[in-house]
Amino acid sequence: MVNIQVTGISGIINRIERRKRTLEDKVKELIEKAAEYGYKSASVNFQTAIYAGTNDVRVIEPSWEENTLILAAEGKAVAFIEFGTGVHYTEVYPISVEGIAPRGTYGKGKGSNDSWVYVGDPGNTWVEGEIIATKKDGRYVVKTHGNPPARAMYNAGEIMKEKITELAKEVFSTW
Repeated sequence: MVNIQVTGISGIINRIERRKRTLEDKVKELIEKAAEYGYKSASVNFQTAIYAGTNDVRVIEPSWEENTLILAAEGKAVAFIEFGTGVHYTEVYPISVEGIAPRGTYGKGKGSNDSWVYVGDPGNTWVEGEIIATKKDGRYVVKTHGNPPARAMYNAGEIMKEKITELAKEVFSTW
């Protein structure tokens, strides 16, 4: 009979557990670095988007919810800026999104015309639309063609995908 004695198993298990925790930390660091690029891209694209109206969009600092890092934007104009408005702009959003009204049909459907008039904030009308009158109370009457999709969040996702390999090499170079 041969008697085999195995020693050091607990040490190996401890090393594997440490390596696993380190891997989890590195993956978290990688995701956070990618989200920084997404956050900056989305912020700039929302801020500089063509929009006839009040651009109240704010990109929220990425935050963890359990094992998911959330990159989000808030504001009444998020969908209008992200997906575009009106039929004048025919650029199709690169992915189909359930629950988004077909272009030009939201609200009163004014966007189904090539241009329309509204009363309110002219936004950056020097790029799109024009102030055609000022009401006695100081509000503007604005003629607009709507706006093309800014694709701010979509492009943020694309940038994160582009950067992930480079960032992974950086993060895991010390692992």
